[in-house]
Amino acid sequence: MFASKITKEITVGSDPVRIRKLSAAQLEKALEVRQLSVAAMTRGMGPEILRAFRDDLPETKAAHVTERRETRKYDRRIVLREGIMSLPGFDAPGARGFLDAVDDLEEWAAEQIYGEIVDLSDPPAAIAETARKNDSGPSIDS
Repeated sequence: MFASKITKEITVGSDPVRIRKLSAAQLEKALEVRQLSVAAMTRGMGPEILRAFRDDLPETKAAHVTERRETRKYDRRIVLREGIMSLPGFDAPGARGFLDAVDDLEEWAAEQIYGEIVDLSDPPAAIAETARKNDSGPSIDS
């Protein structure tokens, strides 16, 4: 019933990292921040630039851009800051320097941890993403 009670230890590189499930309120906040960010970026580009960008992209590049956008449904910084419980050298989110350490993660580590937290927090999204990547929907056995 309480999301904060659900935790999981994962391995990032060779380091153990403890993550936790995000609450509905935290997911909603991360979704809203992401949507506002995308809307602001789109407004700032203007219609001509967006049209030119869309028209000039080869299909494979466009698919990659779309795939990356879909995997970033939530604001990554919020997901990481709210979902990481411990990092090497930091036993608790309240430890001095913890948020700086979260913000200092390398890209590959941040992506891996983000994905694990979203999978734990929003299973339907994780299931849909897996099905989309496998290019097959759920099957019904008769």
